[in-house]
Amino acid sequence: TTPAAEPVTNSQLDAPLFYQLLLGEMQVSAGEPGAGYSLILDAARKQRDGQLYRRAVEVALQARSGEAALTAAQAWAQALPDSVEAHRFVLQILLALNRAGETTPVLRTLLERSAAGERNDVINAIPQTYARVSDKPLALRVVREALAGMLRQSDHAAAAWTTLGRMELTNDQLPQAMASA
Repeated sequence: TTPAAEPVTNSQLDAPLFYQLLLGEMQVSAGEPGAGYSLILDAARKQRDGQLYRRAVEVALQARSGEAALTAAQAWAQALPDSVEAHRFVLQILLALNRAGETTPVLRTLLERSAAGERNDVINAIPQTYARVSDKPLALRVVREALAGMLRQSDHAAAAWTTLGRMELTNDQLPQAMASA
């Protein structure tokens, strides 16, 4: 017996899009990441395709253009607001650009969009995510603000209080950390 062949599914790739992406990738390969990035991001916007947005972010990051990567990630999060990955990229890029003060709404959205079963893992990863932020009091303030809603939800309160306690400990706020614990 031979295994049943899986049905063929054609992509949404038409000739103009194919050539646009091909040209974009050729530009990147030829050492012109800015031109390639523009073509790929334009295709992503037209198609509303997460994989194309991800590729635009990758091209910008490879070119060491944090602002371009942020632009692509924000466009991705706006076009596909339910994409947890898009919001995660925005958060990571903002932190890499040392713009922690702008992350409160992004972190809040990331928490809201995460699957309920995975939300505690996302909350528990916050201290490590913010570990490289130089302004520790700002990081604590941002995280406290973003977690405000989670502190009152029985399913997530323990993880949220533990995360706040870890952030307070990083800030040498021992009494507050003990209270959070």
